[in-house]
Amino acid sequence: MNKPHMRLRLNCIVLGGMVALGVVVICINYYEMRELRKAVETNARAATINKGAGVKSTGYYVWIHPENRPHLHHVTTVFQRVGYELSQVGWHVMWSHDYPFGSRRAEMMNLKENQKVNHFAGTGYFTNKASLAGANFSFMPKSFRLPQESALFKKEAVAHPEELWVMKSNEHRGIKVLRSPDLKTRNSFLQQFIRHPLLISGRKFDIGLYVVITSVDPLRVYVYNEEVLLRFCAKDYEPFDPDNVDSYVVGDDYTPTWEIPSLQQLYNRNKLSHKETLSVYLQGQGHDTHQLWSDMYKVVVMVVLKYESLVAKATRSFADPKHFFELVRFDFVIDNKLRVWLMEVNMSPNLSSAHFPPNAVLYEQVIFNLFSLVGVAKSTHNLNNQLSGNMEVSDRDVQVATSECLTSTCDDCSSLSCRLCYHCRSQQLTRVLKSAFLEHVHRRSYKRLFPPPVDHEKRWGSLSPGNYSDTNKLIIMWFMEKCKQDTHWCT
Repeated sequence: MNKPHMRLRLNCIVLGGMVALGVVVICINYYEMRELRKAVETNARAATINKGAGVKSTGYYVWIHPENRPHLHHVTTVFQRVGYELSQVGWHVMWSHDYPFGSRRAEMMNLKENQKVNHFAGTGYFTNKASLAGANFSFMPKSFRLPQESALFKKEAVAHPEELWVMKSNEHRGIKVLRSPDLKTRNSFLQQFIRHPLLISGRKFDIGLYVVITSVDPLRVYVYNEEVLLRFCAKDYEPFDPDNVDSYVVGDDYTPTWEIPSLQQLYNRNKLSHKETLSVYLQGQGHDTHQLWSDMYKVVVMVVLKYESLVAKATRSFADPKHFFELVRFDFVIDNKLRVWLMEVNMSPNLSSAHFPPNAVLYEQVIFNLFSLVGVAKSTHNLNNQLSGNMEVSDRDVQVATSECLTSTCDDCSSLSCRLCYHCRSQQLTRVLKSAFLEHVHRRSYKRLFPPPVDHEKRWGSLSPGNYSDTNKLIIMWFMEKCKQDTHWCT
């Protein structure tokens, strides 16, 4: 081929490549413009909503996903009441009903300093029904995965023919006592049925505790202490009939507290909370309700502690754990000997009062107190610079006077306890202690479960502190020293 033809061919190739590149660029620009236009339209709709709600613009934004869903009405309402506007652009808080670490992976790995997300990566280790059931906790009914543990189940069934079993799956909510379960069923598990539940007015019930994890490594866990979700089965439990599912499964059409005859005077006339209504009723039956709540709190701590390292590892693969918090609900059943049984842990628990409007107050209080605890309610925290201002918390506020720090013992900062001394304390530990300080100050109706209250062993018993990580040992020591300064830090 002669040189003119070769040059012509090369020019054609170059020109073709430029045209193709131009098409790609145009497509990319079109896509970006389309996404930007969608975001602008979303913000415009949000501005209209905010204006209609009488909310003055503050420059603080929350992205609630999925948008305009009734089950997130109370979440949206409380965010607006504390001064947030709805926006997918420039958001400070993302509230996602779904697990955000798949579809929004890129966003989770590029979080800005002032952004928070309402999930930790890895919490599926204990919110997944099968995973939690497989942990073989003593406070959970025995479970067998199918079909992997069919042989083990057969041995158990032969040894205990009186037991009843229910089949569960993460893919659906329906459960039922089975006389002859299909052991070849995949992705399911059989769980022991609690035969003798505590009944009130003839009804079986469950108790839902709202639990917040604000930090992992070190771990900080809180429970909403003022109230619980109390749900009763739609039908009487006895005479027991395995085909009458509504008598032993709490469904969407459960019976609320205010319709239970034995509780109506306490709840309706005396205006007690669900939690206090249950406590007063059980105390009248001669039960120790303080021990009952303590037993449930200990279960919460044991579960989260078991999976903390896995959650921390999964979360750090995306971003610093300081960006995340998690609200879950622990559901318990009580047997007739007042033993507590953990049934499941719900990620993104239902916060909709559409079915039972009187529960609106409960849900909004859980949400509002949560916002204060984690520092996203601007009435209590400066969102843009949460920890830098000395007027909120200073280095002296988090300094404790350990005996080691007051002597020459910590001159070389070698021991673990010395890391709490000012001259030994790292910037990372200082940030952790300041976060813990602010949570304690702004926790409102949330009770700290971990680090445990100083007197927890009186009711909880040992939590095997030898198994704690160094970071957890440090935060526990810090709270104990703060307790010595002022008793309100003890619990």
